[in-house]
Amino acid sequence: MLYPSDLVAEALKLKPDVGLPHWQQGPTHCSHCARPIEAGDLYSTYKAGEFFSDTRDLAAFSGIVCWRCVHLRKKPLMDGLLFRLVTRTEIYPIATNVAKAWLFMTPPDGPFVITHSSTGQTQHLAWRTPVTLDKRLLTLRYGPTLYTIRPHAIRRVADLARRINYGQISWINPVLFDRKGADDAHGLVNPKALPMLQEGEREFLIGLSPGERWGLASVVHSKMPEPEIPEPITQELIAKLSPR
Repeated sequence: MLYPSDLVAEALKLKPDVGLPHWQQGPTHCSHCARPIEAGDLYSTYKAGEFFSDTRDLAAFSGIVCWRCVHLRKKPLMDGLLFRLVTRTEIYPIATNVAKAWLFMTPPDGPFVITHSSTGQTQHLAWRTPVTLDKRLLTLRYGPTLYTIRPHAIRRVADLARRINYGQISWINPVLFDRKGADDAHGLVNPKALPMLQEGEREFLIGLSPGERWGLASVVHSKMPEPEIPEPITQELIAKLSPR
């Protein structure tokens, strides 16, 4: 089984911190990513603070953390993985609309981990994000919320939007979107689009997942960004993590 901590460690070529103890008891699991920890493995102890709001996402209550999640708990990586796609070999920024269009419409082959801050500020994201294995169904961590996104659904809405707006003077979104997903109208079928929908399209739009509605807010609108693979920032992050 692949764990999110594995992918980050592989991409960034992370090594265990010096001085970590070796586990001496029976098999257990990392309290963060759920990676198995057996006798001889390096680890660190962990105790959740009283106001640690991400306690609900802990994989176990073992009280220990694998050496990989020791890195993921540090601020340089918490900040460095706020808007990222992490593969085995590279880390890509996905904050822009063109990068999201690439990810949501033409994603690479798995495995990978997708993290996206909901506030733009430091958040625990990587260790609590399941690994996406099949690019036909993406799993994305948006702050405290876990989303699933079907790229074929995003592409279908994009095609639908282009069709109903062909020859229109003013852009009509097929669905009403809010980038933060907080507006009461977010995800509702646009009444202005109803007369132009073909059989079954209204039901399809109603059936979009919360993650798909959130993702569409960035890629289906009047500017319709074309998918563009972002330049990886792997080496930049490695340089920031390297001791001076």
